[in-house]
Amino acid sequence: MDNAGNATFAINDPSSFDPNMKAQSGGAAAAFSVDDVQATITELQSKGVTVTVPINESPVCHFACVLDPDGNTVWFHQRKDGSFGN
Repeated sequence: MDNAGNATFAINDPSSFDPNMKAQSGGAAAAFSVDDVQATITELQSKGVTVTVPINESPVCHFACVLDPDGNTVWFHQRKDGSFGN
C-alpha cells in the first residue's frame, strides 16, 4: 500500500477482510476514501447504483463496494482514524 497525497493505492486479497469475498474477475478495482461511507452508499443507491458488498468493517475502516456502469468494482472506504491511509 502506498499513500499519494489524499489517494491510497493498495493491492490486496479481499478474502483477507472477509473469507466469503473473492477477487474481481478480469482485473483490478478502484478504491476511494470518503468522509462518510454510509452517506456515500445511500446516495449511490438512490441513483440506482448496484451495491455488491454492503457496508462492512475491517480492523481499520468501514467499506462497501459498488459496480460502475461498465461492471467494474469500485470500493469506498472510511478509515476509523480519519486518515486516508498510510
